[in-house]
Parts: sequence; structure tokens; C-alpha cells
Amino acid sequence: MNQASLTLPDPRELQLTILPVSASTPATAKLQLQPMVEVPEPFSDASPVTYSLMLPLSMPAPTAGSVRVRSVDGTALAGRNYTAISDQAVTFAEGDENLYLDIEILFDSLGAEGKEFTLEFYDAEGIQLPESRSMSISIRASGLALPVLETPATITSNNHLPTPRRWHII
Repeated sequence: MNQASLTLPDPRELQLTILPVSASTPATAKLQLQPMVEVPEPFSDASPVTYSLMLPLSMPAPTAGSVRVRSVDGTALAGRNYTAISDQAVTFAEGDENLYLDIEILFDSLGAEGKEFTLEFYDAEGIQLPESRSMSISIRASGLALPVLETPATITSNNHLPTPRRWHII
């Protein structure tokens, strides 16, 4: 068996450089998106309903910035079920913990369940975007329809009437 010998210089020296962390480089906040948000449909076509979505950040924003957002049709259609968002900037200030985005939902006389559209987030400045850069908005019917009842049934109502009234549904 051959043995190799290794001779190290004496004294043994190691050169190590430690660089300071810059205090001027703040951590970056990350946008926290829910996969889906459910909103009710307006009760009538008298006026659309505006919902303000609160989009939390992982920490207070270290600097002011913005993120761009656009809507993409799914089973919900822009102009029929909601007002389209096209390349809108959502801005925030240093120290903000949430971003706010208004969406406008329109009345759809068909009242069908399961209408959805997507919000896509891109071109962020001052924050990080999550791996999934979109969230779905699900529009559910307003819930004003009469309940399904087996017949015959009796409904008693005390709402806005001086004495209780009874209706018999056949």
C-alpha cells in the first residue's frame, strides 16, 4: 500500500472576510392572495355593488410601491356580471399592511350560481408576488329567492305587518 504524505505550510493560515449586512436593504413584503373570494350578487339592476377587497401583506411595506391587476373572464363575463379591470395600478404607502382593490359586481337577472372570474396580479414594485399570482372571484346569487317548501306548507310572517299573517302555499 502506497502512502502519500502531505506537508502543510507552517503556520497554517486561513483568510476569512465577513461583510456587514446593509441596514439600507429592507426585507420585502409579500402579497398574500386567497385562492378564492366569494361575493354576493346585487339584489336588483338598480345599481351595481362595489366590494373593497383587502389584500394583506406578509409584513408592513418597507417602501411605497404598486402592483398591477387585470380581470379575466371565466363563467362570469365582464359587462354582464362584473365591471372589467384592465391594467389597473393598486398603490400602497410605506408601512401599509394591506392593499385595497375595489371590484364592481353587476346584477344578472338569470341568477345562475357558480359565476366566476379571475384577478391577475403582475408588475409589482416594492413587494413580492406569491407563486400563484391570481385569485378567483365567485359571484353567488343574492339569496332572496323563496325557500323550497314541500306542499302544503304554512309560512308565518311578522315582518312589517301589524298582526301576524299566514299564507297557505299549495
